[in-house]
Amino acid sequence: MAERKHVIIYTDGACSGNPGPGGWGSILMYGDNKKELSGGDPNTTNNRMELMAAIEGLRALKMPCDVDLYTDSAYLHNAFAQNWLSGWIKNDWKKSDKNPVINVDLWKELLHLASVHNITWHKVKGHADNEYNNRCDELARAAIDAVREDFPCDEEYAIYIAYEFQNGIGCYNSYVIHGSVCDGFSDKSDSEYHLILSALTKSFAAVRKSSIIGLYVTNGAILDAVEKAKPDSDYKQEVWLYELMQAHDVRLHKQTDSERDERMISCQKAVRETFGTLCRDCAAQNGKLFVKLFYAAEAGEKCGGWYSLLTDGKVMRNLSGKYASVTQNFLRLTAITETLETLEGNPCVEIHTDSSYIYDTATQRLSVWQKNNWSKANQKEASHAELWRRICEFSQVFEIYWFKHEKNDTDERLQKCRQNVSELII
Repeated sequence: MAERKHVIIYTDGACSGNPGPGGWGSILMYGDNKKELSGGDPNTTNNRMELMAAIEGLRALKMPCDVDLYTDSAYLHNAFAQNWLSGWIKNDWKKSDKNPVINVDLWKELLHLASVHNITWHKVKGHADNEYNNRCDELARAAIDAVREDFPCDEEYAIYIAYEFQNGIGCYNSYVIHGSVCDGFSDKSDSEYHLILSALTKSFAAVRKSSIIGLYVTNGAILDAVEKAKPDSDYKQEVWLYELMQAHDVRLHKQTDSERDERMISCQKAVRETFGTLCRDCAAQNGKLFVKLFYAAEAGEKCGGWYSLLTDGKVMRNLSGKYASVTQNFLRLTAITETLETLEGNPCVEIHTDSSYIYDTATQRLSVWQKNNWSKANQKEASHAELWRRICEFSQVFEIYWFKHEKNDTDERLQKCRQNVSELII
């Protein structure tokens, strides 16, 4: 008998409103081959889209295979991993509370497809550091957008939410926009989840009548909170959020850096200004020196270089370095680590960067890499792991906060770093 092929499948489903327009995405990988699939439905639920992602992923296989299937849906994963399905089938598709199982048509189809293959089910955290899960989410949400083009429905309200949370301090800013009217909300908290729920509940509570609402975010953790909201939660704010959302048709929009519009950029800028004040106040309360690190890095054809500026209000020191045949990310990380190396004591350090790679890795991916022994979701070693390890070591001594600038930011300290590094590599 021929040996079965080993295939890896990642799946994800999404829904804007529940029910509402939905989409699903699947990625199939066999050796070096990769195939992406997606589709949508104008009126569906999140769970149906999670099931459709798995169904279509398995349906694409042309022969029996050994399959590792990854999903962020506990609904899908637990039905197989915890053997819920056996109980449902035994009870004639009724749950333990005697209520009928929902989505029986899709469960039966999925069971038929699963019987053909040898499947190992894996649960991953949604909207986190898993690049394939994130890509499936992108495919699903693109499918929702495609569905909307065929079944257009104007949004009456737009809610923009941005937040920053690092080292136990955080703040959010939100805009609730209706026509020419824009209401703004903001708050701070020492709990990230409380901060997110506060932003969502206050924003939705500002919409006084049942409406079609577009929720615009850049951080997947906000979408996680939306999906966790349920009527039987022990956490009152989750129940309140669920009740608020049930009154509306909510359309979810996760924007990438390249997709952000002026409103989201303005929302994020307001958050970062407030967060900077919180960082300075925290340092003052703890009697610590507060310093800012600005840098620029540039990789030229023949050589690359970096230039940094360290300031406590006045310029403390400038540093620079020049290398041959290195990447820009190596230069960025070297600028940061070499500058941090010059600090003494235990100051608070605000690191300013215009690099999404540096900011996103430092604030989102780094803790996951550490837990995974410096491996990414695809089991490959994290890029520039040694330099990131040094940054982790510094964070054990210094209180480090990360501050993201736009690429075209005209801050004079960033401009000085950019000008000097350009002159350095001429």
